[in-house]
Amino acid sequence: MECGPGDGRFTKSPDATEVGDILVQEFYGFNWFHSATIFETDLPVDDGGLLLGFRVRKFHELTYNPGSCMVLLISPDDEIYFRVGRDADRVSDGFSLPSLC
Repeated sequence: MECGPGDGRFTKSPDATEVGDILVQEFYGFNWFHSATIFETDLPVDDGGLLLGFRVRKFHELTYNPGSCMVLLISPDDEIYFRVGRDADRVSDGFSLPSLC
């Protein structure tokens, strides 16, 4: 069984007004598109400080294939969220950037 979306796309950049309006800029010889803007970080989710949340502005469309599953997260207040993003077992919060060499 596959867990997670089978497909996804960003329909526009966070500050765009029209679908398909994607901001692309060149940095260090690579083209990058502006898909999301993080505007709050390290928000406490539980009283024990085990979970941290982030607020992100984006236009993100996900498609789940038949037979796939969603990873659900349940808050201490029994609010249910589905996980979209990096897994909880990652070893670093550093971003992966292409090598300049």
